[in-house]
Amino acid sequence: MAASMASFASNALAAHAVDLDVGRAVRIGRATPEEGLSLEAVDSGVLMRALEKCNWNQTQAATYLDISRRTLIYRIEKYRLERG
Repeated sequence: MAASMASFASNALAAHAVDLDVGRAVRIGRATPEEGLSLEAVDSGVLMRALEKCNWNQTQAATYLDISRRTLIYRIEKYRLERG
């Protein structure tokens, strides 16, 4: 399951820019900012994209991310994600 999540995250980042704490959009294949990347920002960005894609249906988003619904809920709470 971890490999699937890593694969999804890699594919998602390769296709789409993720807004990071450093205030820049970074695409895989381009130089990363000197300040580094925030794993939490990347993770929460992937979660938000999946939730928005699934219209905030947690079961569908968890399935899409290949994680349990409980893990998704934990991360939503951890990153204090809210519907925009």
